[in-house]
Amino acid sequence: AFAGGALNLNFLVNHRRLGPVIREHLNEQEVFAGNPMVEWDAAGLEEVRPGRLRMDGRLAFDSGAVARRDERWGGPRPNSALPWSGGHFLEVLLNNQQGAVYAYAGTLAAQGGMEGDPILEIGLETLSGLKYIHATADYISGTDLAIELRLECDPEQGTGTPHSMQFVLDMLYNDLRRNLASQYNALLQGSSEIDGFTVRGVYTLENFHHVFLEQPPGTPSPAPAPPDGDPAW
Repeated sequence: AFAGGALNLNFLVNHRRLGPVIREHLNEQEVFAGNPMVEWDAAGLEEVRPGRLRMDGRLAFDSGAVARRDERWGGPRPNSALPWSGGHFLEVLLNNQQGAVYAYAGTLAAQGGMEGDPILEIGLETLSGLKYIHATADYISGTDLAIELRLECDPEQGTGTPHSMQFVLDMLYNDLRRNLASQYNALLQGSSEIDGFTVRGVYTLENFHHVFLEQPPGTPSPAPAPPDGDPAW
């Protein structure tokens, strides 16, 4: 959530069999210690329930980026319901309805000395029309993942936003596909399409364990559904 010039972060992993392995691997690699912009509440992933891992933190934005966000948004925008389910192996939701992703991109630009770069300005303008990004990953087998990506655009920000988003998504997909194949011998395949003001990407990642784990796991059981009354899951 975007509040007080910062972004509250919640990282969740939901898996009974591989939870301990994932926690040990990510904590040993110090994945969460690599970004000095983020202040995490704990030193690593914690198991809050059997097989359910959680990490909470706060990402502070550059004051100039927040000012640009305030100017571009001009006040609060209507919030749409977010498609958070909690029943997937991995699930990521980036909410930009009040400009959090926009402010984060501006913060990265400020830290990298890229303010005023014309290509970056085009990217920021495109981001101003993005409502949220929702990504899920689920097992096809013990070594392959099915990945779905949804970029929801704001109709009030113009009809060109979905096409711009699809262009950026496809460019990132091609780069990531090459890197995964060359560095990890993992195969990413899929495509994107535009449906109204929604950009959808459907992909498969074969040999995902080459990226995340040292040994391929056996085919795991499906992730449990979120318990009633627990919005975080």
